[in-house]
Amino acid sequence: MRKGFTLVELLIVIIIIGILATMAIPQYTKMVDKAKRVEAISNVSSIGTGSILYYVQYGKVTGATADLDVTVDTSKWTYAGTTADTSMTWTATRTGDTNKKVRAVVIVPSGNKAIEYTTNGGAASSDWTSI
Repeated sequence: MRKGFTLVELLIVIIIIGILATMAIPQYTKMVDKAKRVEAISNVSSIGTGSILYYVQYGKVTGATADLDVTVDTSKWTYAGTTADTSMTWTATRTGDTNKKVRAVVIVPSGNKAIEYTTNGGAASSDWTSI
C-alpha cells in the first residue's frame, strides 16, 4: 500500500489554489479600497458637521480644519476646504493617489440640505457620482 500523494495530485491541488487566489485577490483589493473610501466619507462627514457648528457659533464659514473642533487622521487622506459665503466644499484626497477623492459640499444655514457627499474612483472631477 502506498502512502502519500502522487506528484500529479499535488500539482492539481496547487493549480486549484492558484486559480482561487487569482479570483480572491482582486476582490480583496476592492474591499480594501471601499473601506478606505468609507473612512474618508466618515472623516469628511465629521468635518462637515464641524463646519456647520463653526458657522452657527461664529456666523462665518472656514476652510481650515484647524478652526474646527474635529480630529481626523491625516496619514491616509489630505483634507482641503474651499469656502463661499454660506457654503464649504471639503475634499479628501488619498495620500499617494490623487485620483481617489471624496468630496462633501456643506451648505449652511439651510436646513433642507446640509451635507451632500460625492466620490470618484479615479474619474475626472467633472464626473463625480453620488454615493
